[in-house]
Amino acid sequence: MKKNVFFAVAFTFVAGAAFAQGNTSSVLQHGMNQSAMVSQTGATNSSQVNQGGTVSPMSKNNLAEVDQSGSGNSSVIKQDNRNNQAFATQIGEGNRSSQMQLNRSNDNIATVYQHGDGNSADQYQADNSSNNEATIEQGLNGASADNNRAIQYQRNFSGQNYAYIQQTGDNNFAEQYQNDVSALNEAYIYQSGDGNYADQTQSLVSAGNYAVATQSGHDNSSVQRQEYVSALNTASVVQSGDNNDAHQRQIWVSAANTVVAVQSGDNNRSDQFQQDVSGLNYAGVMQSGNGNYASQQQVELSGLLNQAIISQSGDNNTAYQDQSMGGANYAELNQSGSDNYSLQNQEGFYNWSVTNQSGGIGNSSTVYQSGSNQMSTVNQHGSNNTAVVVQGN
Repeated sequence: MKKNVFFAVAFTFVAGAAFAQGNTSSVLQHGMNQSAMVSQTGATNSSQVNQGGTVSPMSKNNLAEVDQSGSGNSSVIKQDNRNNQAFATQIGEGNRSSQMQLNRSNDNIATVYQHGDGNSADQYQADNSSNNEATIEQGLNGASADNNRAIQYQRNFSGQNYAYIQQTGDNNFAEQYQNDVSALNEAYIYQSGDGNYADQTQSLVSAGNYAVATQSGHDNSSVQRQEYVSALNTASVVQSGDNNDAHQRQIWVSAANTVVAVQSGDNNRSDQFQQDVSGLNYAGVMQSGNGNYASQQQVELSGLLNQAIISQSGDNNTAYQDQSMGGANYAELNQSGSDNYSLQNQEGFYNWSVTNQSGGIGNSSTVYQSGSNQMSTVNQHGSNNTAVVVQGN
């Protein structure tokens, strides 16, 4: 009863303050030991806090705080069941924030900080979810962050997930999904600069996955997907410079795979696929310079313990590596210089291939291996060299 009286007084105070400023605030609470604190300054701000659930005192120990200053801000927080916390701080104008921790969500924390103009953030930790955390920061430490968009979903049967987005600069966009049946997943996105895009998906039956995207510069793009039946996978993208593009997929029946892409410079592109029936494989791409392209595929019953590594420095180099229909293959490709081309294709088991091209322009190397226990080494130094290796049994 004492708690209800306090709540009524607090709600009257908030509603009165909102009316005086032309703002709108609505708070509805069900259950036990819940708290809601709303502070709004400026004009045309709107805040809704709904902490509840329709069943008895199922929702309890929830805390929601909304602090908005400026004009045109809107924040919506909804929490069901117990031990949830949600914080939203918006400074500037035209910001939007929506946070929902639904149904049987336990011990969740969702936090949104936004500085600047025209930002928007969405967070959902839904259905049977527990011990989740989701954080969105746009405009860290008061830095300007304009027209950014961040989305986070940890949903359906999800537990012990952690998703973090930090964006500084203008017109950046970030998406994170850890959905359907997912557990023990972590996803991080760090973006600085302008016009960057990051997309992370760990979905369907997904457990123990880890995805990181770090981008600095302008107009970079990163897409990472660990999906369908996927477990214990790791995906990492680090990009600096402008107009770089990294695409990683570990899909279909995929387990314990690792894929890494590191790119610095401008206009580099990296594609990495570990799919179909694929497990315990490693794919790594390191590129520095401008206009380089790297493609790696471990597909079609690629089996176990395949390794594929591409390292390129210089400009306009192209590298392809394919591993399929086997396992325990190793492919490494190192290129420095400009306008070099290399392709390595492995089918079978226990094949080994290394290609090194350095110090020149216009070199070309092609290696095909099929069967088992093949070994190839190509070393080219200078310019306009050509090498072709075909091995099979």
